[in-house]
Amino acid sequence: MNFQLLLFDLDNTLLRTDAVEQFRGNLGLNPPPNYVHELTAQLAHVVPIYTYGMLHNIHTKYPQLKFGVFTRSPRAYTNTLLRAFYPKLPWDTVICFEDVPGRTKPHPDGIWMAMQATEVKDIRQVVMVGDNSKDIMAAYRAGVWAFLDRTSWTADNKDKWRSNDSIADADFRQPETLLDALENPSAHLPCLERLVYEGKDFEGHGRRIEVRHFDNVDRRPFVKVEVLGRRFKKCDEFQHRSSWHIVSQQIVALKEAQVFPWEWIFALRKAIRSDMNFMFQGHNVVTVIPSKPGQTPRLESLLMQLAASHAENPIFKASPSPFLPPPGPNKLLFVPDQLFYLNGVKSNSRDHLDGPARMINVRDHLRVNANRLVTGRNVMVIDDVTTSGATLLNAHHYLMAAGARTVKLVSMTQAISP
Repeated sequence: MNFQLLLFDLDNTLLRTDAVEQFRGNLGLNPPPNYVHELTAQLAHVVPIYTYGMLHNIHTKYPQLKFGVFTRSPRAYTNTLLRAFYPKLPWDTVICFEDVPGRTKPHPDGIWMAMQATEVKDIRQVVMVGDNSKDIMAAYRAGVWAFLDRTSWTADNKDKWRSNDSIADADFRQPETLLDALENPSAHLPCLERLVYEGKDFEGHGRRIEVRHFDNVDRRPFVKVEVLGRRFKKCDEFQHRSSWHIVSQQIVALKEAQVFPWEWIFALRKAIRSDMNFMFQGHNVVTVIPSKPGQTPRLESLLMQLAASHAENPIFKASPSPFLPPPGPNKLLFVPDQLFYLNGVKSNSRDHLDGPARMINVRDHLRVNANRLVTGRNVMVIDDVTTSGATLLNAHHYLMAAGARTVKLVSMTQAISP
């Protein structure tokens, strides 16, 4: 990937700055005469996450790459820290709180301002590196790549789940990974997106993502959904990102489809193969969220295409690791009608149902077919787009109540919400 502009968040991305938190905010916007002196005296407690050497190496490897900072911190504070820790690094642009009054992150204006300052015109050649969901959302709204660096995170990070649900393009826990993400960004994408982006299969499963979904009506335990890709709605906030995000475009194009791209099948095969329960335990059931009465049986067709792929080329052939035994005798049962909807169910999107209404709509109309296929077996349920999680959460609840040993939830995409 030929990136042209690399933008960093400042606080707890470039530097660990908790020790100088008091110098941000109004104090930095209206700095007293001794402000810089007092801030400088505290810099011994600030720790670089990205050292000058790291950034210099990136600059040397990619001499055409322009460097910038987009921060919610005031200019007096920002300039003091940049001069102290990166005195020889030629920042091409620095966007601070005062530059975008009332429109700082998660708004995208600062990213566009940085692009204008550096004369970079293609949003696909820009990456924003940050440590929280505001950084990710700003990048998505601007249409650029979003990298989440968790190096500064502690166990009690308040933004943890919000950042997880945002699903950045790359997600790493040590700054050294940035160089690889810049060099090979597709390797860090969710599984389905990597297949689409690279145009070929790859070894292993790829990046695995789990999103937690909660029952906001009956307060049943949350469920984890394995997400294979993302969907950016073509709305005002995400129009720039959705314009070049192929999987989002596929979701729209396949709305009435009965034949699906090869990448969808490969991604599902990887999801099945990565599950140790499916590999080593007896008979297992793969099913889908059913179509509503009167609608095209899309996911049922997807399941049959997956079943045909398995018949031609069995998903389980050998152990995924030399340290594990070979798969035991198992059989995958592809059952398109394991779940069904009662008449009267509404369309969550067409009827504009909010979170609680979606939960009630699915809870009151989704059912398990009265047979013993799931009893004592591992079950995988596939959906195409997950928004509130109401459908998969209720599918999990009803299948476990019907006697399933385990229920694995897989969604082709997670709807990214602003």
